[in-house]
Amino acid sequence: MRLLLVNANTNAAVTSRLLSIAQGFASAGTDISPKTAQFGAAAVGSRAEAMVAEAAAIEAVARHEAPFDGVVVAMSYDTAVEALREMTGKPVVGLTSALLSASLITGERLGLVCLGHDLIPRYDEMVRRAGVRHRIAGLSAVEGMAVYAGSPTPGLEAAVSASALGLVEGAGADAIGLVGAGMAGMAARIGRIRNAPVLDPLGSAVAQVEMLVRLSGVAAHDRAVSRPEPAA
Repeated sequence: MRLLLVNANTNAAVTSRLLSIAQGFASAGTDISPKTAQFGAAAVGSRAEAMVAEAAAIEAVARHEAPFDGVVVAMSYDTAVEALREMTGKPVVGLTSALLSASLITGERLGLVCLGHDLIPRYDEMVRRAGVRHRIAGLSAVEGMAVYAGSPTPGLEAAVSASALGLVEGAGADAIGLVGAGMAGMAARIGRIRNAPVLDPLGSAVAQVEMLVRLSGVAAHDRAVSRPEPAA
């Protein structure tokens, strides 16, 4: 199985880190090719930057000439997922939608922890759009956006664990989802919070796209829709 891992921002170091983590989640025989946006922001925060990132993600996939079976968009806003599905005719999965799917079949009440308090309304909007707000025990945040710039973030995992514990003990969450590419790889190190499993966004996305590829039966050389020509 051949997958693309698309980082919709321009930080190649983030792409390398995510690739290493994704390979750890992938099944034997799955090959993952990384793609980094060639324009846009190094760390996407605003809606305007997210719109640019959508175009950059589409171009990154359009530039990839070798056959592939599915795509993981390694960005928590699920940037360009619908457009890439239409363009490629392949399974395409974003981090947050995959995390929500995995979490909701793991527990009845989901607690979400993200990086950056300013982003809580954005993720709450995504939860509502997915139609699962009634299953959310709570959405909390810790400050740790520096991780996207490759800066040291001492104490980040301890802060995430404490935030997750608050959701379990204070809000009744029986599963915890870590939201955002900056959280990738952290769930395995945190383990369970009380008796609640902690789920990884990138691990959820890789597992889901592999499953969808196996179910779809679409060969790597098939395309339902022609790709747009990439910019020169």
